[in-house]
Amino acid sequence: MEKPPSKKEEKKTETKNIFTNVEYKSQNSQGQVFITKAKESFFYPDNPELISLTSPYSVTKLKKDNSLIEIKSEVGMFDKKKIL
Repeated sequence: MEKPPSKKEEKKTETKNIFTNVEYKSQNSQGQVFITKAKESFFYPDNPELISLTSPYSVTKLKKDNSLIEIKSEVGMFDKKKIL
C-alpha cells in the first residue's frame, strides 16, 4: 500500500518573475544581431540567465546577403550566458 506524500515531498510553488511583450537582442562575435520577441517571458530568481518564452518569434538578417531568417514557436528558451 502506498503512503501519502509527506510535506517535504509535496510539490513546491516557486516564485518567478514574469514579463509581457518582451524583446531580447543578442550579437555574436562577427557582429550579427539576433532579435527575439515573445508574448510572455519568465525566469526563476535562482537561475535568471535562462529565460522561458511563450510564443517566441526570432528574426535576423544575415550580413553576407541580407537574407532574413525567421523562427516561430509555441515555447522557447533564451540563454543570456550563451555566446553565439
